[in-house]
Amino acid sequence: MTKKSSKKTASITLKKKKESESMSKAESEAKIKLETKNKTITLNSSSQNSQFTSAQSAQVQPSSNSSSISYDENTLTGFLNKYGMSPVAYKIKYEGMSEYDALKSTSNDMKDSGEMQTEYMMDQGYLDHNGQPTNKTQQNSEESTESSSGDGIIND
Repeated sequence: MTKKSSKKTASITLKKKKESESMSKAESEAKIKLETKNKTITLNSSSQNSQFTSAQSAQVQPSSNSSSISYDENTLTGFLNKYGMSPVAYKIKYEGMSEYDALKSTSNDMKDSGEMQTEYMMDQGYLDHNGQPTNKTQQNSEESTESSSGDGIIND
Protein backbone atom coordinates (compact mmCIF):
# COMPACT_ATOMS: atom_id res chain seq x y z
CA MET A 1 0.00 0.00 0.00
CA THR A 2 1.15 3.45 -0.79
CA LYS A 3 1.18 6.51 1.39
CA LYS A 4 -1.68 7.98 -0.66
CA SER A 5 -3.94 5.02 -0.18
CA SER A 6 -3.14 4.76 3.52
CA LYS A 7 -3.91 8.49 3.94
CA LYS A 8 -7.15 7.95 2.05
CA THR A 9 -8.03 5.00 4.24
CA ALA A 10 -7.20 6.98 7.38
CA SER A 11 -9.29 9.86 6.07
CA ILE A 12 -12.27 7.56 5.39
CA THR A 13 -11.90 5.98 8.82
CA LEU A 14 -11.77 9.41 10.44
CA LYS A 15 -14.89 10.51 8.50
CA LYS A 16 -16.77 7.40 9.59
CA LYS A 17 -15.69 7.94 13.18
CA LYS A 18 -16.93 11.58 13.08
CA GLU A 19 -20.19 10.50 11.45
CA SER A 20 -20.61 7.83 14.06
CA GLU A 21 -19.93 10.32 16.86
CA SER A 22 -22.35 12.85 15.39
CA MET A 23 -24.99 10.12 15.01
CA SER A 24 -24.54 8.97 18.59
CA LYS A 25 -24.72 12.59 19.71
CA ALA A 26 -27.96 13.04 17.76
CA GLU A 27 -29.28 9.76 19.14
CA SER A 28 -28.39 10.87 22.66
CA GLU A 29 -30.16 14.17 22.17
CA ALA A 30 -33.19 12.35 20.77
CA LYS A 31 -33.18 9.99 23.74
CA ILE A 32 -32.95 12.94 26.15
CA LYS A 33 -35.89 14.64 24.40
CA LEU A 34 -37.88 11.41 24.53
CA GLU A 35 -37.08 10.87 28.22
CA THR A 36 -38.08 14.47 28.96
CA LYS A 37 -41.39 13.94 27.16
CA ASN A 38 -41.98 10.69 29.06
CA LYS A 39 -41.22 12.41 32.37
CA THR A 40 -43.67 15.19 31.49
CA ILE A 41 -46.32 12.64 30.57
CA THR A 42 -45.62 10.69 33.75
CA LEU A 43 -45.80 13.83 35.87
CA ASN A 44 -49.06 14.88 34.21
CA SER A 45 -50.63 11.47 34.62
CA SER A 46 -49.46 11.17 38.22
CA SER A 47 -50.91 14.59 39.05
CA GLN A 48 -54.15 13.52 37.40
CA ASN A 49 -54.05 10.29 39.38
CA SER A 50 -53.46 12.19 42.60
CA GLN A 51 -56.39 14.48 41.78
CA PHE A 52 -58.56 11.43 41.08
CA THR A 53 -57.33 9.73 44.25
CA SER A 54 -57.99 12.79 46.39
CA ALA A 55 -61.49 13.08 44.93
CA GLN A 56 -62.02 9.38 45.63
CA SER A 57 -60.76 9.60 49.20
CA ALA A 58 -63.28 12.34 49.90
CA GLN A 59 -66.02 9.79 49.15
CA VAL A 60 -64.48 6.59 50.50
CA GLN A 61 -62.09 6.04 53.38
CA PRO A 62 -58.76 4.89 51.90
CA SER A 63 -57.69 1.30 52.34
CA SER A 64 -54.12 0.04 52.29
CA ASN A 65 -54.87 -3.08 50.24
CA SER A 66 -57.91 -2.41 48.13
CA SER A 67 -59.98 0.58 47.12
CA SER A 68 -63.05 -1.55 46.36
CA ILE A 69 -63.99 -1.89 50.04
CA SER A 70 -66.96 0.31 50.91
CA TYR A 71 -66.88 2.53 53.98
CA ASP A 72 -70.17 4.28 53.20
CA GLU A 73 -71.97 4.20 56.54
CA ASN A 74 -75.34 4.56 54.78
CA THR A 75 -75.15 0.89 53.73
CA LEU A 76 -74.99 -2.10 56.06
CA THR A 77 -71.79 -3.35 54.43
CA GLY A 78 -70.08 0.03 54.68
CA PHE A 79 -71.20 0.48 58.30
CA LEU A 80 -69.86 -2.97 59.20
CA ASN A 81 -66.55 -2.21 57.45
CA LYS A 82 -66.19 1.17 59.14
CA TYR A 83 -67.33 0.40 62.71
CA GLY A 84 -66.93 -3.38 62.90
CA MET A 85 -70.52 -3.90 64.06
CA SER A 86 -74.08 -3.42 62.83
CA PRO A 87 -75.95 -0.16 63.46
CA VAL A 88 -78.18 -1.98 65.99
CA ALA A 89 -75.16 -3.23 67.97
CA TYR A 90 -73.58 0.24 67.75
CA LYS A 91 -76.73 1.88 69.18
CA ILE A 92 -76.84 -0.65 72.03
CA LYS A 93 -73.15 -0.36 72.89
CA TYR A 94 -72.44 3.35 72.41
CA GLU A 95 -75.82 5.07 72.63
CA GLY A 96 -77.14 3.03 75.56
CA MET A 97 -80.38 1.95 73.84
CA SER A 98 -82.26 -1.16 74.77
CA GLU A 99 -82.14 -3.95 72.22
CA TYR A 100 -85.79 -3.39 71.30
CA ASP A 101 -85.40 0.40 70.87
CA ALA A 102 -82.27 -0.07 68.76
CA LEU A 103 -84.07 -2.60 66.54
CA LYS A 104 -87.16 -0.40 66.16
CA SER A 105 -85.13 2.73 65.32
CA THR A 106 -83.09 1.01 62.59
CA SER A 107 -84.46 0.44 59.09
CA ASN A 108 -84.64 -3.16 57.80
CA ASP A 109 -82.03 -2.52 55.10
CA MET A 110 -79.53 -1.72 57.87
CA LYS A 111 -80.24 -4.90 59.91
CA ASP A 112 -78.79 -8.35 59.43
CA SER A 113 -81.10 -11.37 59.27
CA GLY A 114 -80.59 -12.32 62.92
CA GLU A 115 -81.60 -8.84 64.05
CA MET A 116 -84.77 -9.03 61.94
CA GLN A 117 -85.60 -12.42 63.46
CA THR A 118 -84.98 -11.10 66.96
CA GLU A 119 -87.26 -8.12 66.33
CA TYR A 120 -89.98 -10.45 65.02
CA MET A 121 -89.67 -12.69 68.11
CA MET A 122 -89.98 -9.62 70.34
CA ASP A 123 -93.04 -8.40 68.43
CA GLN A 124 -94.66 -11.85 68.79
CA GLY A 125 -93.93 -11.96 72.52
CA TYR A 126 -91.40 -14.81 72.47
CA LEU A 127 -88.60 -12.49 73.66
CA ASP A 128 -88.81 -9.54 76.04
CA HIS A 129 -87.40 -6.12 75.08
CA ASN A 130 -83.97 -7.14 76.35
CA GLY A 131 -83.88 -10.24 74.17
CA GLN A 132 -84.60 -12.73 76.96
CA PRO A 133 -87.09 -15.61 76.44
CA THR A 134 -90.57 -15.06 77.90
CA ASN A 135 -93.11 -17.44 79.41
CA LYS A 136 -94.74 -17.70 75.98
CA THR A 137 -91.56 -19.34 74.69
CA GLN A 138 -91.60 -21.90 77.51
CA GLN A 139 -95.30 -22.60 77.09
CA ASN A 140 -94.89 -23.21 73.34
CA SER A 141 -91.95 -25.53 73.85
CA GLU A 142 -93.91 -27.54 76.47
CA GLU A 143 -96.95 -27.76 74.15
CA SER A 144 -94.83 -28.94 71.24
CA THR A 145 -93.19 -31.58 73.45
CA GLU A 146 -96.56 -32.84 74.70
CA SER A 147 -98.03 -33.08 71.20
CA SER A 148 -95.00 -34.89 69.82
CA SER A 149 -94.86 -37.40 72.69
CA GLY A 150 -98.39 -38.74 71.96
CA ASP A 151 -98.98 -42.17 70.50
CA GLY A 152 -99.83 -40.78 67.09
CA ILE A 153 -103.52 -41.68 67.37
CA ILE A 154 -105.90 -38.81 66.84
CA ASN A 155 -109.04 -39.02 68.95
CA ASP A 156 -112.11 -37.19 67.74
